[in-house]
Amino acid sequence: SSKITVHLTVSCHGVANLFLQFADFFDDLAMTQKHSFFIEHCVNIIAAIFAGALQPAAGMSTTAFHLQIRFVAAGIVRVYLDWLHDGQPVSLAALTAQLNVMVNAELAGMPPKMRVQEA
Repeated sequence: SSKITVHLTVSCHGVANLFLQFADFFDDLAMTQKHSFFIEHCVNIIAAIFAGALQPAAGMSTTAFHLQIRFVAAGIVRVYLDWLHDGQPVSLAALTAQLNVMVNAELAGMPPKMRVQEA
């Protein structure tokens, strides 16, 4: 369980750091929605991170697994864009902490993939 939390926390903090680094771009993106291809690309990257780090929960089909991680990835991006659009009503740190809680709850039961260590 703690290994999963580390992966998810890194993902949310990585998105938050990108928002800080390119604040003007993301602010424009949140206000105009004229770069939908970029939003889709962000969702794809986050979903790929989850797919690379996690495996389906016991009894979960591959299709359900991919739907679940895509749902979570899209939610992460949407929450950050809404945060920008709504005038940043809470701090980025508070938002990221709350997202970590929600993402961990949503992906609970999906064990981390075992990593093979090189000799």
